[in-house]
Amino acid sequence: MMKFFLKMIMMSLILQTSYAEEFNYDYIDVSIIKYDWESTSYNFKSDGVGVYVSKDLTLPFDLPFTDLKTHIIGGYLDLETASGVSHDFASIGFGLSRPINESADIVLDYLYYRYDDSTTEVRDINSIKADIRYQYSDDVEMNVGYIHKNWYNGCCITSPSFLFKGFHAGALYSVNDDISLKFDMYNEKDSVLSIDSAGKEFGIRYNF
Repeated sequence: MMKFFLKMIMMSLILQTSYAEEFNYDYIDVSIIKYDWESTSYNFKSDGVGVYVSKDLTLPFDLPFTDLKTHIIGGYLDLETASGVSHDFASIGFGLSRPINESADIVLDYLYYRYDDSTTEVRDINSIKADIRYQYSDDVEMNVGYIHKNWYNGCCITSPSFLFKGFHAGALYSVNDDISLKFDMYNEKDSVLSIDSAGKEFGIRYNF
């Protein structure tokens, strides 16, 4: 599925079909989230809800490129396993975006997560995500990107306890100017303990 998204976006970028005005970075996402975690020592699932907020940011100074834009982002994920263990993620960060052509933006987001669960485990996570947003048609936006997450046992630990790398792909279907239906999927692998993580999100985006 991710290969399909990537092929469609790359083909469209080459053809440079124009559908979009400027992409909107003022939005609220509310999603149902499902994650599968697998390794040689354990296997569990978690699901719940997530909320993300993005706001376009006007800076008091000029950026190196006149078409480079900034936005701030934050969110909260409330997940729980079948055994009742909660996984809470609170995040804050910022992003940069720049047009590739009239129908596509390249986006770089940094997020700091504070992770906590009901077994008293607390971790700090630094996340970088590089995306391409592509307006496939008037009603459909497609996106694909690379994810890099460092999990630490506290902010002062120099070596990550987990190091997840992977990809995500998704789509938005515009119901009207304000509301879109959202689907996203993730595939990440940890290089420290060889944990596989796969996730799906189904939700709604409100543009403001």
